[in-house]
Amino acid sequence: KVMGDSIFEKDLKVGQANIYGEIKVLGDFTGDAIKIYGEMNCQKAQAEEISIYGEIHGAKELSCENFKAYGEFHVATTINMGHGECYLSDNSSATEILCESLKVNHYDEKEGNILKFGMKRSKRGILTVHTIEGDHIKLEDTHAEVVRGRTIEIGRGCKIGKAIYQVS
Repeated sequence: KVMGDSIFEKDLKVGQANIYGEIKVLGDFTGDAIKIYGEMNCQKAQAEEISIYGEIHGAKELSCENFKAYGEFHVATTINMGHGECYLSDNSSATEILCESLKVNHYDEKEGNILKFGMKRSKRGILTVHTIEGDHIKLEDTHAEVVRGRTIEIGRGCKIGKAIYQVS
């Protein structure tokens, strides 16, 4: 558990991490479950589960089986995930998202998506990414050059350059 500000000058390996303050890992951050309620900055994060209720800035790469974002994330290169859910309350970005399934929705308090600290966010966020590749993709409020998948559902607020799908 990290409360307050922490800097780790090398790689960090943990079982479960709960970040309530600000953490900066100058190397790679590995764990079973990483939950960010505050702010995290690292080179690469890898875990079975990554949950964002706060912010990730400056990460070069994220890799996980389960990805949930209620907060903001900015990843310089790739997010590689099995299953992902993003509830956009602020702008987020990545160069590439690789997944089995991905659902991107606008964060809406009326639908019951309440943040852990009871913060009220009603701003409409946009996910900006160059490429999304996966089996099952459902998007809202997403700007992407290329979306490639077995099934793709494009909803409100999307700007997609090219969609390549197998099943309509």
